[in-house]
Amino acid sequence: MAISIRCGQCGQGYRVPDEAVGRRIKCRKCSTIITIAPAETAPTEAFTAAPPMPAVAAMAAPGPRRRSRSRLLPITVAGSLAVLFLVGAFLAARWLFGGYPLGPGQKYLPDKPNFVGVFNVPRFVESDLYSELKKLDLLKKTELDDYPASPEEINRIISAGQSNDDSVVVIEAAKALDADKFKEQLKKQNPQIKTFKEEKVGSYTVVRYPAKRIPRTFQEVGNLVAGGQASEPEYTEAFCLPEKNIAVLGKFEALKPILQRDSAPEFSKELQAAMGRVDFSQAVAFAGVLNKKLDKKDVSMLSEDFVEYVNSVEEATAVVDFDEGVDAQLTVRFSDEKKAKTACDLANGGIAAAKTFGKMPKEMVEIFDAISLKHDGKLLIGRMKISTELIVNAVKAAK
Repeated sequence: MAISIRCGQCGQGYRVPDEAVGRRIKCRKCSTIITIAPAETAPTEAFTAAPPMPAVAAMAAPGPRRRSRSRLLPITVAGSLAVLFLVGAFLAARWLFGGYPLGPGQKYLPDKPNFVGVFNVPRFVESDLYSELKKLDLLKKTELDDYPASPEEINRIISAGQSNDDSVVVIEAAKALDADKFKEQLKKQNPQIKTFKEEKVGSYTVVRYPAKRIPRTFQEVGNLVAGGQASEPEYTEAFCLPEKNIAVLGKFEALKPILQRDSAPEFSKELQAAMGRVDFSQAVAFAGVLNKKLDKKDVSMLSEDFVEYVNSVEEATAVVDFDEGVDAQLTVRFSDEKKAKTACDLANGGIAAAKTFGKMPKEMVEIFDAISLKHDGKLLIGRMKISTELIVNAVKAAK
């Protein structure tokens, strides 16, 4: 039996099998994501990856695409999938931070983070790239498999914080989540987890569990060999299901003030401005500001020059989409033009060196050739647009 549905954005009609109910498809006419509802509840509504906000609405219309993507430093060259998008600075003035422009999970983010990242999972799962990578058995095990829902059942993943200690991850699922299933997934990730502890924070139940421990003494190594713990477990990690289809993960001390808070998270003006330059309806979107400088004493393994360049970064924004392969754009703003130019030169040098490293397959060379980097005043701007075909060929060549 077939079901008639219609795109809520452009009105294009489709007929789909009834077993497709609950899945999402992309409208071939306008590319809107459509949720397939049962016949009795049609017409279906268009599903947008994030609720509209002033900045996103402005980006939907043709506007002055400013800075694209670039490399923070040579080390960023290695992360060629971390990509981004920056739009006109005038949008920052139109950004009115209120409601939940990142989705319902935003209210469970920490106060005063210096970065916010969003992964709108359906934009990836429903792409040709995802289908092709699955055919190559490259997606049998992914980071998404560690969550208490399949990739097809996750709507959005949001991450925010200042450091590893206070960062949280929020998962928005398309269906109700199960705490017991979550526990089983965590045990698979970390065999050291033997038990969980539940603790009440206000009206919420928080499940605490030990973090992965690295043995630091011969006695701890012996304990592990004997099947025990590296040391007495510390139940520092935690998760909570504050709503039936939302999970919040992070360290317990980071989750506690969030669950005790009765207001929206507080974002700095600088981060709000950076977020106003990013389209959070894209598959992957990131905005960050460097509020805290690196201390050379704490990162002694890094060169002083590297630390100096990192500390000269003021803002970074990025977006990635998978409509026709990978389209990644990034913009990094430095404190002065000289730093931006030098960082651009270093990144381009890193790309050139990577292309000549060992017996680099020609497909990988083509991918590096698809990366463009330039500087414009204080901005380091980059763009990477790679077709699905090239990515698949590169993967096959690397096998």
